[in-house]
Amino acid sequence: MPHFKLYEQYQMIDAALLSTNRKIHSSFRGTGLLRNDKEYFLFVDLHKEEGVKESINYKDEFIDQSYFQWEIPNGTTQTSDRGKDIIFNKARRVNLHLLI
Repeated sequence: MPHFKLYEQYQMIDAALLSTNRKIHSSFRGTGLLRNDKEYFLFVDLHKEEGVKESINYKDEFIDQSYFQWEIPNGTTQTSDRGKDIIFNKARRVNLHLLI
């Protein structure tokens, strides 16, 4: 995506606008997954507040320089189209953009 710069801070609404997403931009929130055709934007907050509910205390972390563990939002399974797009992104020609 030519409009994004490394190490800059972006909110979900910024990614929606910069990727020319056709959805209503006011509905985007801070973390989660934003999809625009074959472009997937994964918004991750690694700094969880103390006492955060266990249901949203995702176990997101860098495993090493090449691998990141990300718990996908509710409603997505490994067998769903969205789940397969993320798991098999290279074969399906899906671009994953990780915004931490």
